[in-house]
Amino acid sequence: MEVENSSIIWKKEKEEMPESNLNGNETIPKSEEETGGEEAVTPKRRQSRKNTKEPSRKKLKVEEPQISEYEKLILKNIEERKKLLEQFNIKQAKENLKALSPAVLKPKPSPSHTRGFRIKRERSPVPVGPPRRSSRLIERETGMTPVKVEGEDYSEGVAGDLVFTKLKKEEMVDETKTHSLGDVYAGKGDEELTVFLAKLKSNLGDIGSGKGMGSLPLKDFQKKISNFNISDEHVVKITKDRIYSMAVHPSVLRRLVIAGDRKGYVGLWSVDESDDLHNGCRVFYPHRDPINCVSFDKFNHSKFYTTSYDGLFKRADLETGLFEVMYSLSGSKSQRSWTSFHAQKDEHIFYVGRGDGRVAVVDTRQNPDGNTIVGKCYDISVKTVDIHPKMDHIITTSSRTGVVGIFDIRKFSGNKAASLSTFSHKRVCHSAFFSPLSGDYVLSSSADDTIQIHDVSKLEKPASVLSLKHNNFTGRWITPFRPIWHPQREDVFVSGSMRGFTGNRVIEAFSVDGSVLHTFQGDNLTTILPVTAFHPTLEFLVGGSSSGKAYLLEEPK
Repeated sequence: MEVENSSIIWKKEKEEMPESNLNGNETIPKSEEETGGEEAVTPKRRQSRKNTKEPSRKKLKVEEPQISEYEKLILKNIEERKKLLEQFNIKQAKENLKALSPAVLKPKPSPSHTRGFRIKRERSPVPVGPPRRSSRLIERETGMTPVKVEGEDYSEGVAGDLVFTKLKKEEMVDETKTHSLGDVYAGKGDEELTVFLAKLKSNLGDIGSGKGMGSLPLKDFQKKISNFNISDEHVVKITKDRIYSMAVHPSVLRRLVIAGDRKGYVGLWSVDESDDLHNGCRVFYPHRDPINCVSFDKFNHSKFYTTSYDGLFKRADLETGLFEVMYSLSGSKSQRSWTSFHAQKDEHIFYVGRGDGRVAVVDTRQNPDGNTIVGKCYDISVKTVDIHPKMDHIITTSSRTGVVGIFDIRKFSGNKAASLSTFSHKRVCHSAFFSPLSGDYVLSSSADDTIQIHDVSKLEKPASVLSLKHNNFTGRWITPFRPIWHPQREDVFVSGSMRGFTGNRVIEAFSVDGSVLHTFQGDNLTTILPVTAFHPTLEFLVGGSSSGKAYLLEEPK
């Protein structure tokens, strides 16, 4: 506003001023067009311009910016890099790379990333029709109740001029009943499954009687396992989700691995069937919750058992092709009605841990819902159950409370179980297992970041042998570590490890004195393997990951 006001005042002063210069001698033309431009100016005017002295202007000194030593160094580095790029002709190489096809630039995935059980599922067609709407809202808006028509694949209801379609839910397999392996097979095509099972069961009975690495001196054993490695063809996708449990079949003619995962899937991997449709893998869906324990039958090697948090203990028979329920808590009204672990005593008797802190003595010849002997070991959740190798009436159990107990099954009475002895960890105890030959030691692992070994040769007076600090904090996305004994040694155990954050992951092998005998590792071992299992006699070890992959470690041939 101030600029506008000043311009107005200047105009008024100009109108009041006479048309003469400051000396009053000359008339100032209004415009160059009226006077003919510069030629119309008189010589006297030109002279006056020449004599007029322009006011002197002060020259401003512009100071050049000062460059620090650090900035000079940066400029020097930039120039050196430019010269280096020109020397190696990097710019031209970059242009040539852009000209290549995108298919050439895309890296090919490693075979281990695509090996295993894979299914390309087809999407079901989207039903065509009006959008579904709530019956309650329709009744509120129109005052009419939709009428449902039964006996169709879908039901139709009409309310006024509004028609809606409601699809029925797809029927799912009832996991509490007996089913064939084909009914719970996660793939497609019964023919290829039948051929696979026929090959599988042909030589599962040949279990051999060798001692493998069990008879080697400790130094020779250490030297042997130091050569173990993982080849690319021995990394396969065996289950859909995170692996919770694994077992290796005792056959010496066919290497067979079984795994249970977080969503209730069971995977079979016939290791030497690399040319098979799914690289020797088949996946089944017998449960609806995590499978915390899998094992092969010790007396009939064509059978295996699964225990899941869905409250079911099942048996699969590769000969008959059936999945059967051996024990069920699915109908129990208890808030902790789940099954957690199992251990086999003889051909028919199993000890099954439960979520309510009890252990059930299950006879597979009886009705799954029939009366069984149970003993209350803890107030909450039995985590693992293991049987003494020489006294099959003695068991050890781990618990969510951190207590490890030793019990005599013969003294289960009145729904109670008095422990022979106990020892404890500070936090939840994930596992406790007898040493495989004499049963004189118990190996346990806990969330308190310790692995312990106790001498239980005197059952009533356990004595601590080892308390090893070990990072067991796997978090919620990785299965807790459950260290295991070598099946034919009492001086060696292995465990998954959190080591290897900056490179390849490892599995650790320990001596009973706590020293590390060997760390299994390799270029293909890039993930944590919390679940591990040895073959009883052959020289190989398997591990399971949170992505559902199985890794086999053995000495290169």
